[in-house]
Amino acid sequence: MSPSPPTSLSSDITRTAPMATNAKVSVPTVMQGNPNMPSLTELGQDTYYRYRTHWIAFWVLWLIWALLTLWNWFRHELTRSENDDGTRTAAGEISSTTERAERNTNNLMSRFDHGSRRAQRISRDLLLGLLSALTVNTLGQGSGTAVEVLAWIYLGLAIIWLSAEMRTSNKIMRSAMGFLLFAILLTIFILAYARGW
Repeated sequence: MSPSPPTSLSSDITRTAPMATNAKVSVPTVMQGNPNMPSLTELGQDTYYRYRTHWIAFWVLWLIWALLTLWNWFRHELTRSENDDGTRTAAGEISSTTERAERNTNNLMSRFDHGSRRAQRISRDLLLGLLSALTVNTLGQGSGTAVEVLAWIYLGLAIIWLSAEMRTSNKIMRSAMGFLLFAILLTIFILAYARGW
């Protein structure tokens, strides 16, 4: 004997859905939402998952940018408090030639300090580019799988570029990675407008 729907709800308020055991489940109209809008089950759980995962790639890049920003802020505050003996002017210029010579040495910490500032600026630009591309794709309900793959490739290449930028400054690498990541962003925009909007 199959279970009957609850008698407290009338038939025009409920919707029945077949289950694996051929049992009927009642869903009130209030929970159904907009009848013209497809539900999450009609869109498919994997579509929702794909939109979620490319936003996870964005948040990972945001976390990298935030950590670089905090690192540079702490470095700035520590060096400012150490050099508060009056050797710096109000604009932050170096006043003695010996201090200039010490800063121009090519030791590991000074290279890492300058590299982290460059990496912070680059990560901010990469973050804003990915934010705009993913926003257009999500709001336009564009491609899910292709943008998911491209977002994670973008994140991987961004991490490689940022780690290389912290170690060395190379204009050829900067140009090549900039063009490559711009091409990925352009592809995301094209997919967003071709499959959505």
